[in-house]
Order: sequence, then structure tokens, then C-alpha cells
Amino acid sequence: MVFTITTPDDKLANKLEPEVPWHSRGIEAFKALSRAGIDVEIALMPILPFTEDSTEDILPILTRGKEAGTKFIYPSMRMTLRDRQREYYYLKLDEFFPGMSNQYKRTYGNSYFCSSTNDNI
Repeated sequence: MVFTITTPDDKLANKLEPEVPWHSRGIEAFKALSRAGIDVEIALMPILPFTEDSTEDILPILTRGKEAGTKFIYPSMRMTLRDRQREYYYLKLDEFFPGMSNQYKRTYGNSYFCSSTNDNI
């Protein structure tokens, strides 16, 4: 069974994915499933540059996942932005993180792939 977890921060998770149960509850589900003999895995994607791509963001997910019995983690340290998707994403970025869309525009321009620029992960 695969769960997507992109941040250890429940408040940030609620902003980014308001319709998804908080990620800390996912770890509790991992533990229960693992104890029941069901393999659990983490889809660590997409990781949003400048928002979820620091060691402080990634390491707790890896640690908690291991402690909960996760068998495998599928990472992707990038995201994609299609034309119309990009406009919507930038609007939401500015709503939750004022001015961050400018950082994306400077770094990625109109690139389809937006890979983390953080060399520490």
C-alpha cells in the first residue's frame, strides 16, 4: 500500500492539500498496517521547490516512515508545471506564500520540470 507524504508539517500539508487527511495521521496508519503484515510505502512526491525541499522537511518523513515500518520510499525532488497549471499554481503560491511565485519565475521560467535547487537533499 502506497501513501503520498510530502511534508511532516500538518499546517503546511493542510494548505497544500486541504482535502487530504493530515500527514501525521498517515504515519499512524502506516504503523497499524505494518503491524498487520501489510507492506507500506511512501510516495515522496511531488516535492515543491522552496517549500518542502530542505533537509528539515525530508529527513523527518524518512525517519518516521522507517520507524513506522515503511518498506520503500519513492522520491521525486521535482514537480511539473504545465502552462495553465502554472498560472493556477502561481496564484496559490502568492495566496499562501506571498512573492514566492517570483522566485519560481526567476529560477524556472517556463520550464516544464521544476527540480529542487537545494543541493543538501
